[in-house]
Amino acid sequence: MAANTRDIRRRIKSVKNTAQITKAMQMVAASKMRKAQQLALDGRPYAQLLNKLTAEPSRTIPDALRKNILAYYSDPNAPISTKKNPGAWQRVQTELATLRAMKAG
Repeated sequence: MAANTRDIRRRIKSVKNTAQITKAMQMVAASKMRKAQQLALDGRPYAQLLNKLTAEPSRTIPDALRKNILAYYSDPNAPISTKKNPGAWQRVQTELATLRAMKAG
């Protein structure tokens, strides 16, 4: 009987430990999700501006603005969420090439 009680206590302790680990993993996953969402939101103004500027390649844009956008996307350590999507990143690279070819004013 004592061995049976001991086994039940061990099993209860094991279940509690598993629940604790699961909760910690959920918290880590939630943190990663928040970070990914924040990266997407942080890069949105640059993406929208790049889209708008490259829609009219004949347009003249301020040199400082052009340099700022190119610097943002050229930084290899920049946490840009678009880099994780090959199709979207290729589109951004095409728009950046268009931006480089545009006249600076």
